[in-house]
Amino acid sequence: MMKVFLSWSGDISQQIAREVHDWLPIILQNVRPYMTPADIEKGARWGSEITRELETCNFGIICLTKDNLASQWICFEARALSKAVTGRVASFLFGIGHADVQQPLAQFQGTLFEKADVRKLVADINAACKPDEQLDDRRLERLFEMMWPDFEGKIKLILESAEAAAPSPPPSGEDKVDQALKMISEILVLVREQFALRSSTNALSLLARPFGSYMTPSASGETPLTARALADKPAQVGQGLGSTTLTPPVQGSGERLGRKPEE
Repeated sequence: MMKVFLSWSGDISQQIAREVHDWLPIILQNVRPYMTPADIEKGARWGSEITRELETCNFGIICLTKDNLASQWICFEARALSKAVTGRVASFLFGIGHADVQQPLAQFQGTLFEKADVRKLVADINAACKPDEQLDDRRLERLFEMMWPDFEGKIKLILESAEAAAPSPPPSGEDKVDQALKMISEILVLVREQFALRSSTNALSLLARPFGSYMTPSASGETPLTARALADKPAQVGQGLGSTTLTPPVQGSGERLGRKPEE
């Protein structure tokens, strides 16, 4: 029986490690994964239990996410795995890429959460088993194809749930500048709209005023021409208009202002 040590740190990594713990033996029946704390018996000494498992494991998998890349515990287990595990140690990358992993974790060969990469990892674990416990390539491929969709769906659900629950990052300097410019632009639009509305209101109020109200006395005391002046004093409305004198028409004569009737 081949033993695979699963290293994790953090809630998301623990959920993923548990899925790997349950999924891997379905494909490789001769593999027994181990992870803490689920596989530590109650009352057992935690440190000595892990040390013993490390010494007897043949393969190590470090479940990495963006939340535990700087975890001291994950780095401690990684160093312990590299010293104690007699076989291989691989990092399993979920939601991150190879460039995100720094030393000392970068020394291990990384497996991306992609179908082709995970298939290769399973094949490597199978190759590390004893010859009489290995699956032939054809059977391994068939089992992997059958079990991959369920595993992929569960892992994606964990990652999506974690992403949805994560707090929004604080805005950067560029984001703050963009927000300020957007706010200023919105204020300018509001100011223009208010100015246009006020101008339209003033224009409408001027149009609504009586014609005679525009004809107010001037600063010099002169009375300009008004509609009322035309009706009340038609013969003397020339004041303020130079020497022009308007002659009112004779009722019923058909004559016009400023013209005498022809003889």
